[in-house]
Amino acid sequence: MFLHLIDTHVIQVKDTSQSPTMALSAEVHRLLIEAGDEALEVANQRYLLVEAYQNKQQEIYAGTPTRTIRDWLTNFRDAEAAYGYGYGYVGLLPKTTARGNREPKVTEERRRLLDEASAQWYARPKQQKVRDVFVLYQRACLEQHIQPVCERTFYRHVKQASGPALTEKRKGAKAAYQESTWYWELEHTTPRHGDRPWEIAHIDHTQLDIELLSSLGKPLGRPWATFLVDAYSRRLLAVYLTFDPPSYRSVMMVLRVCVRRLGRLPQMLVVDGGKEFRSRYFEALVNTYSCHKKYRPWAKPRYGAVIERLFGTTNTKFVFNLQGNTQASKTARQMTKAVNPKNQALWQLPDLYSFLCEWARRGSMIRKSTRHWGKALARHGRVDWILEGHENTDAFAMMTCFGC
Repeated sequence: MFLHLIDTHVIQVKDTSQSPTMALSAEVHRLLIEAGDEALEVANQRYLLVEAYQNKQQEIYAGTPTRTIRDWLTNFRDAEAAYGYGYGYVGLLPKTTARGNREPKVTEERRRLLDEASAQWYARPKQQKVRDVFVLYQRACLEQHIQPVCERTFYRHVKQASGPALTEKRKGAKAAYQESTWYWELEHTTPRHGDRPWEIAHIDHTQLDIELLSSLGKPLGRPWATFLVDAYSRRLLAVYLTFDPPSYRSVMMVLRVCVRRLGRLPQMLVVDGGKEFRSRYFEALVNTYSCHKKYRPWAKPRYGAVIERLFGTTNTKFVFNLQGNTQASKTARQMTKAVNPKNQALWQLPDLYSFLCEWARRGSMIRKSTRHWGKALARHGRVDWILEGHENTDAFAMMTCFGC
């Protein structure tokens, strides 16, 4: 019966959304939100002193002038009168942000010329100095009989307009990319890529900072390492070591190592724009086993921070602890024959590869990845191992040997 009376508008419910009380509550909420942390801290201190003054607790407000406290108390009561009982706290908020003249002193015509000078002469590949652009701006103002702004104001305007967009116009997209904001995907605590293991993996190459020898003691140079990294757990799925420069053969071999060790391939492979990742043999392999290939954006290396970080960690925590590492060659002017990495070389490729695989399996960083790996598999379940039991079949061996 009650609901029927409401539906027939016999009983009307008052709309309080537009009431003065709700409007005042919204205003108080806005003042508290816009105040900031420092203003709230000041208001809290003032409230304690005002409360102590009302309770005549002189030991608390001793050292603060009573005239100042009475002014705060007046502001507190004025806020209660304006916004209602219980809202006097907002009267204690400092109004430091409202101080000063907020209106621009530069007229609209002068501001227009200022913007035109910045866009026409400063934001161009010629990369003129700010001082030279200011001289051009002064000439343009004199020709139009307009008083130019001072040099300090001009410099401040150019500084406020600086950013990735302006840098791109002056120095190009690569220089602007360094100034753009991004998420630091460097640590194991940062947000992971993908929702589960084996969903996304990165493949890339790096030249290790170590000199190697042949079995006869002949220097062979620095080896190339190809890594396959799971983006979710940051686990190193496979590594391949060779003296050959990056090619599709290295990519095929690291995938073969992954299948031999773990029995499957990732669902998605993230690669850079190298020609080895555009090989017809690599394309045939990923298409045969239903893998998706995604390219990282050109000239934006931060998209590969997951695997690039692992390259740096491998050098600093593993390679730099081995004899024959190339740290001394970083300062060529100070390097002598006694510390030349070529003369200090001791390791051979098979031994280095064995120890690198062991470090990847038992290293401290990899152990953290393994914990994330195990938790994720327990949470999401073990998906079908699409290559389990088939890693040694002729079909897969043939697919990874095309063109070799």
